Amino acid sequence: MLGAVLLIACLCLGYLAFRRVRLMRGGGVDLSLRRRPAAVSALRDASIGWHAGVGRYRGDRMEFHRLT
Repeated sequence: MLGAVLLIACLCLGYLAFRRVRLMRGGGVDLSLRRRPAAVSALRDASIGWHAGVGRYRGDRMEFHRLT
């Protein structure tokens, strides 16, 4: 049972590493972006705050891919 849990954890970490390398090869850079709430009632929202990720330009748009 413990072996299966460790295998799943290793596969998840391997996938995240593979995804990060793939995004970085496409011209990406490491970023930390901060989302600010639109209203005071949104302060409890988990999506606000600092987020680590990879950003890259595609044409005249910037794409941000969250890592966490």
